[in-house]
Amino acid sequence: YGVYPLKGKLINVCVATAAKVRDNQELAAIRAILGLQHGRSYADAAEGKTGLRYGHVMLMADQDHDGSHIKGLFFNILHHFWPSLLQRNDFVLEFITPIVKAFPLNPPAAAADAA
Repeated sequence: YGVYPLKGKLINVCVATAAKVRDNQELAAIRAILGLQHGRSYADAAEGKTGLRYGHVMLMADQDHDGSHIKGLFFNILHHFWPSLLQRNDFVLEFITPIVKAFPLNPPAAAADAA
């Protein structure tokens, strides 16, 4: 298992210049962490996994507009450079985070007095 926290939104590789894509440290880190090789097809699961360092990627993002945008940008990167990974139904997974906060109906007296 491995965890890599992204630092904000990813680069949009469809509209960025080749130099910006090449110099983007987040993209370089993702490529190195996963063991992705430029121009390689990962369509065949048996052959494709040999070069990958992980069998799956799980996206964990907030369930808001920014979180959805980050997930979309990640899919955009895969679609642009490694579309064969998206053909494998098991490579990208999503961890659904809660979008509701729960509060007690009757807060403790000490908390009510402090307010």
